[in-house]
Amino acid sequence: MALNYGYGILYSIVEKSLLLAGLDPYLGFLYTLKSGKPSLTLDFIEMFRQACVDKPLIIYAKSIDFELVASKLSYETRRAIVKYVLDQLNRKHYYCKIGKKIELSKIC
Repeated sequence: MALNYGYGILYSIVEKSLLLAGLDPYLGFLYTLKSGKPSLTLDFIEMFRQACVDKPLIIYAKSIDFELVASKLSYETRRAIVKYVLDQLNRKHYYCKIGKKIELSKIC
């Protein structure tokens, strides 16, 4: 559930970036074209999900109290997940196209 919650955060950020760049989030190249399915958004998420969601949640899994309330993540757990995902997006990563480190959110 924590990974899916993190992917949802990343999904909204990537889709917003695609729209601001003037791209159609529904015309992808890896995922099949389906009515109502944002294929390009799903394509772009694949590039960022390991760095933004998988790695931080696995590394910090011991410090996050994965508390469930009625089969849902508690407010505190969701807050911790948001913090780790956004921290990772604001962290500088090496970007080979320009040969230096920049924030991952700027690469999105």
